[in-house]
Amino acid sequence: MNIVSPSPRLFRSLMLGAAGATLAGGAAHAQGDWSKRFRIGLVTAINVETEFAFGGQFGVTGSDPGQPGVPGLNHVYDDGYVRLDDTGNAGGFTSNWGYENPGQYDAASGTLTFRGTTSFTQNSTRIRTTEEPYYGVDLAYGGRLLDIGTGVFGWGFGFNVLPMKFEDRAPRTVAAERVVHRFSTGGIVVPQAPYQGGLSGQGPVISDLAQEISRESTTGNLTGTRQMEALAFEFRLGPNMQWHLGGRWAASLGAGAAMGVVSGDFDFNERIDFAGGGFTTTRGGDSSTELVFGGWGEALLYYRTDQEAELYVGAQYSIMDDATFGGSGREARLKLGNGIRFLAGIHWIF
Repeated sequence: MNIVSPSPRLFRSLMLGAAGATLAGGAAHAQGDWSKRFRIGLVTAINVETEFAFGGQFGVTGSDPGQPGVPGLNHVYDDGYVRLDDTGNAGGFTSNWGYENPGQYDAASGTLTFRGTTSFTQNSTRIRTTEEPYYGVDLAYGGRLLDIGTGVFGWGFGFNVLPMKFEDRAPRTVAAERVVHRFSTGGIVVPQAPYQGGLSGQGPVISDLAQEISRESTTGNLTGTRQMEALAFEFRLGPNMQWHLGGRWAASLGAGAAMGVVSGDFDFNERIDFAGGGFTTTRGGDSSTELVFGGWGEALLYYRTDQEAELYVGAQYSIMDDATFGGSGREARLKLGNGIRFLAGIHWIF
């Protein structure tokens, strides 16, 4: 768990606002005799986004060219494969091979050529995405401390839970490093491309001994997704002031400190296609929990029903530090700061 230190002066404006509300008073009457309050409702969050950072040198998971010059190994390429079959590659030959493009076969030399990506490089980019609004649950419990003028000064402890999802689907051009291997076909009639052999040991067989011809640098088109799913638990504590506005109406202001526990899953699933044919894939992910700090302020309006409950609507503004997931060149930075929440639900005083 990573702990993000609160920023200096984080709560100054919010707490000054709360103090001003506390001293203000107003010209209406305080509500009746009550000591505790509780509310439950829905929260709609906007102005929340994730910044995806992507840059550096990366390996791939979809290609594994293997070591040349050693028999009995599995080789997985961008444009085919040469693997062990059920015979264990008896005699140094395998039926478990395949290739994608006619240009890989050289009939004159009786060889098949394969290319496998070993790494790729992406220049650093940053993209911000959002799929707002996000919907969650709002809870709060508090108490009455004292009457000030015609208002009621109290305290409150609140809780929001917000599930969120973000995706980066932007394509990119990357620079890839590839190894070139060649295999002897042993004079067989090579099936036309694309061809995929099986494990049986029957049918066309080729040598399983890879010969490294060269290494090359090329460009490719990277597509796919970088995705972050987060569940944010936001806790808040602070003073509030409530006024009776007359009739069935009341209003309140509150502000204070906030803490967030953010559980996030960052995953990527990417594909690189090459102009000369062939492709490779890479995927992975990371899960972690981040602890962040901030502040909040809210304004609520209440309407008392005939059932001794109140309906409330309002808005909440939060300042929170960022939570970062992933790493090693791929990151998703959840930006909860400057978030706006709209609230609606049921409120009881007792």
